[in-house]
Amino acid sequence: EIYKFLNIDETAQWFNTLKNEPATEEETSTIVIPKELRPNLKTIEFIFHPHNHKLFFINKDRKDTLSPQLAEKFFQQLFDFVCQNSDIPSVTVTAIPEKESVEKIFLIPTLRRIEITLARPNPDDFEKQERKFLKKLEKQKAKRIETALVALPGKSLEPDEETKILAEVAASNGKVIGYGLDSYGKSVIESTKDKPMDTPYTVDS
Repeated sequence: EIYKFLNIDETAQWFNTLKNEPATEEETSTIVIPKELRPNLKTIEFIFHPHNHKLFFINKDRKDTLSPQLAEKFFQQLFDFVCQNSDIPSVTVTAIPEKESVEKIFLIPTLRRIEITLARPNPDDFEKQERKFLKKLEKQKAKRIETALVALPGKSLEPDEETKILAEVAASNGKVIGYGLDSYGKSVIESTKDKPMDTPYTVDS
């Protein structure tokens, strides 16, 4: 379980809702909050699949919420702290995007630029393409792949199969961003970071 709670700054000014005015020092002097207690506890349940290093969590249950972006930031900071204080190699956390997120990038009517960042996939992932790129990175002693394609003036990119495979792998192990123009000539940006996977389920309770 993940626990969310508030850290109260006891030195900050308080407000008296009965008098509808800032509380006086005399009123706040009676406030005593044990240092080990925190208010507004919210509990987020999750399950971790060690075989493919994927974590799934309930991002909304009644009033308990945790966005995929915040969860990604939380776990990245957690792993950064652990790795910095041990001999464990660095870990990159990526919020799994919607399945159609990469396709939407390639469907931009006039695709002017595409940026792909691929962090090292997990060594025991079962996906063939992920293992392929991991070996490529290991062979060259590289931490990640960063590549960009820019279209010729007045042209739209036509990514080949290799680029599309790289983008699909990077979507779950990094990020993919596409820049271009829509059918009306307006600028458009599509990013896998903006479309995390979110599957709704309704449970009777």
